[in-house]
Amino acid sequence: MSLCHRRQYWIFLLMMILSLGCAKNEKSLIIKPYDLNLAIENHEYVQRINNFIIVLDMSISMSESYKGRCKYKYAIDIIRNMVKTIPNINATGAFRTYGAHDCAFCKRTTLLIPPTKFTHTNFEAALGRLKSANGESPLDMALSATLTDLKGFDGKTAVFIISDFKEISESAVQAASTLQKEFGDRLYMFNILMGNDLEGIKLMQRMSSASRFTFSVSADEISSAKDMAAYVQLVFLEKTNDSDTDGVSDEMDRCPNTPIKIAVDEKGCPKDTDGDGVYDSLDHCPHSLPGVKVEANGCAGDVDADGVVDPVDLALSPLKAEVDEKGRWVIKELFQDSICSAAEPHLKGVIDILLRDDLCVELHVVTDTTNLKACNQTLSEIRGQQIKDYLIANGVPKDRVYLKPLGIAKQERDKTNPAFDPRIELKPVSCEVDSDGDGIGDFKDECPNTPRGLKVDATGCPILGKEKVSIELHIQFAVNTADIDIKYHSQLKEVAEFMMTYGKTKAVIEAHTDNLGNDVYNLKLSQKRAESVVNYLVKHFGVPASRLSAIGYGETKPIDDNSTKIGRQRNRRAVAVISAIIDK
Repeated sequence: MSLCHRRQYWIFLLMMILSLGCAKNEKSLIIKPYDLNLAIENHEYVQRINNFIIVLDMSISMSESYKGRCKYKYAIDIIRNMVKTIPNINATGAFRTYGAHDCAFCKRTTLLIPPTKFTHTNFEAALGRLKSANGESPLDMALSATLTDLKGFDGKTAVFIISDFKEISESAVQAASTLQKEFGDRLYMFNILMGNDLEGIKLMQRMSSASRFTFSVSADEISSAKDMAAYVQLVFLEKTNDSDTDGVSDEMDRCPNTPIKIAVDEKGCPKDTDGDGVYDSLDHCPHSLPGVKVEANGCAGDVDADGVVDPVDLALSPLKAEVDEKGRWVIKELFQDSICSAAEPHLKGVIDILLRDDLCVELHVVTDTTNLKACNQTLSEIRGQQIKDYLIANGVPKDRVYLKPLGIAKQERDKTNPAFDPRIELKPVSCEVDSDGDGIGDFKDECPNTPRGLKVDATGCPILGKEKVSIELHIQFAVNTADIDIKYHSQLKEVAEFMMTYGKTKAVIEAHTDNLGNDVYNLKLSQKRAESVVNYLVKHFGVPASRLSAIGYGETKPIDDNSTKIGRQRNRRAVAVISAIIDK
């Protein structure tokens, strides 16, 4: 028999002996783990480790018996107990073995769980696939592969080596040192010794000295539930400094004095999911609509105490005023040709409020859609005038009531019956304020932004005469865009106010480009710029779209030299001149 065959024979015989040694009835060391989640929930501890990998020795020496058990089975129980004890943390976990279960002379390392979000079930499934230990002990190969496994991960990382450290080459010490150098202070190495082999202990000690942050224990020292909990707590958690006990450590807490029991975000600041100014922990209505004013409990209030909550309420009504389901102050009975006796109690209630609060009101009279528009307008005038006459006849000063017969112009349609939403609505207005100083109070001023010094009619609008007034628009655009820079907002506002003051004015917005790009593209771009200005005036300032038009000239009408940067900037423009004729 050759030397090689004799060596194989003795190794085979050794494997058989080891297998017989592990074939006895073995007592499981599975524990009922301590619940470390409570320590986190009570803000006593916070997560220390962000990533970890377990490197398990499954070489032939781990088939040896130790205290009546196969070392590899003992190791599996230790890992299973550790995984069960790890709390529900947000960490990346991985699992690698070295050894070859089907080849006594092979050097192999296997990644059973690639780096992924840690779950207990992933590790339990991987441990269940381990059936036997065999092969040589290439720990150096496993540590080199671990370096690749952990590449790109941030935060603190733990590497667990679970082995008897027998028959391992000295190159494993260098591999551990390389791993430490790569990750620096972010890497912690934890050795768990299976068995009591003297040479294995010496190698483990040399590996510990090669790594700056290394902690070594024997499996026997962490076999109980209590000892395993202390070990996992030491590795994965750290005592927290959390002055306000909100679960965010002081060093990360941007709101360090949060009141107790207030839910916070990851920065330690109180959560306010709906942005209503009331912390989620105190918010009884946590899904308020954006911009809705709420009470201290986070729910919409009722500012005017009319029984309609503010998000639905369309109007501020006087105290004790009769309102509809939308919070509008209305006269609930409808009138055809005359005021019936059933309406008088409602009207007397209106009179009492007007005299009590010294109010001025606008009467908004809206009809249904059963007649022609002109007929409805006349009908709303008749109904409104009846109400106004009745109020004046019963003590309300005539300059306190202003009639706005709307016909169907501002009808809010009933979804169940689109043709029917007639109403007589009273809108309180100021009796004194005259914002533009034209002598017509705001409550009846149809042109509330009349320039100072202009003559106006009874509606507060300028009397057109023979003097020409005008305003110019001139804005510029960035390259290849139709977006309007915010710096032109005030200029556009002035143009809008001018057009709203002079209600018969119209404007043609002309837009241009530089000569960059082809002719067809520039023509389309200039049209977009002109339309962008029109849309801005309509959307932001309410200028009627019917009084605006847009036209783009592309690059055909430059006002400066397109060969210079400044010249091209001046050519990217939108312009307009709006004029009106007024009385001198």
